[in-house]
Amino acid sequence: MIDINKKYRYRNGEEARILCVDRPIKMDMCLVLSMDPNGSVWYHDENGRLCSDKIDSLLDLIEVKEKKELWLNVYKYGSCSHPTKEDADTIEGKSFRLARIKVEYEEGRFDE
Repeated sequence: MIDINKKYRYRNGEEARILCVDRPIKMDMCLVLSMDPNGSVWYHDENGRLCSDKIDSLLDLIEVKEKKELWLNVYKYGSCSHPTKEDADTIEGKSFRLARIKVEYEEGRFDE
């Protein structure tokens, strides 16, 4: 469900501003209103799908999740993650480390 307190973008990459998620006219189930950077207003269902299209649209809403980072120390027989670069550098066994890698990720994203 679309949440007015979260950030969204359109499938085409443009930023979307959520105007409301409880539009009073419920006949067509298009409860969500968004506005694009040009000021055009679009109607979406509660899952962010553009109401005028039956297939995926470039104006469907996609949640923008905050990017996070961690630091990965790589050893010959494994690895260990750390919340900061400083933590990765102060850990014991640093002399056996093969690499220190910065990893940026979004929570809930799983690549194949």
